[in-house]
Amino acid sequence: MDNNSELITLLNGEKTWAIHQFNKDENGNDLDSRELFPQIPTPLVIDFFASNSVDELKIINDEKIFLKATGIDAVQWSYFLISPQSIS
Repeated sequence: MDNNSELITLLNGEKTWAIHQFNKDENGNDLDSRELFPQIPTPLVIDFFASNSVDELKIINDEKIFLKATGIDAVQWSYFLISPQSIS
């Protein structure tokens, strides 16, 4: 299973996800870290990544997914997808 398909399978385990985006400089420091979306419905999260290539995908725990994705602009960003259980 490729990363994009695996991501869809993982996301479908919850009804909503928050999307946090960040980038790192050459020293590993976070740049431009921000919450893009609070808890939004899973279909919208899947839509958000539909035109991206998911280059790396790691399950941190049942409540958090880490991924690196490259968009149509050829820029790679890192994301944390956070389930509602992580917030409660």
